[in-house]
Amino acid sequence: MQRIFPRAVLACLSEGRPPRPFETESVAAKIWSEAFALSSTNMSWSDVPRGSPAYRRTIAAALTALGCEPIPMEWPAAA
Repeated sequence: MQRIFPRAVLACLSEGRPPRPFETESVAAKIWSEAFALSSTNMSWSDVPRGSPAYRRTIAAALTALGCEPIPMEWPAAA
C-alpha cells in the first residue's frame, strides 16, 4: 500500500519536533517528483541546483508540509 504522507511528515507532526535535514530533503524530493514529473523540465530533484529559486521554493513547501514555518526567501520581482 502506498503512503499518502511520507514517514517524515508523520514522525515530525506526531513527535512535535522539527524535521531533520534528511527528512526535509526527502519530503522536498517527493513534492518535486509529484509536481514536476510530467513537466517539460523532466529534471530529477537531485539535479535541481541548490540555492536556485526552484530549490528554495520546494524546500519551503517541504518545511510547511512538515509543520514548520518556511525559511524566508526573496521572491523575484514581477515582470
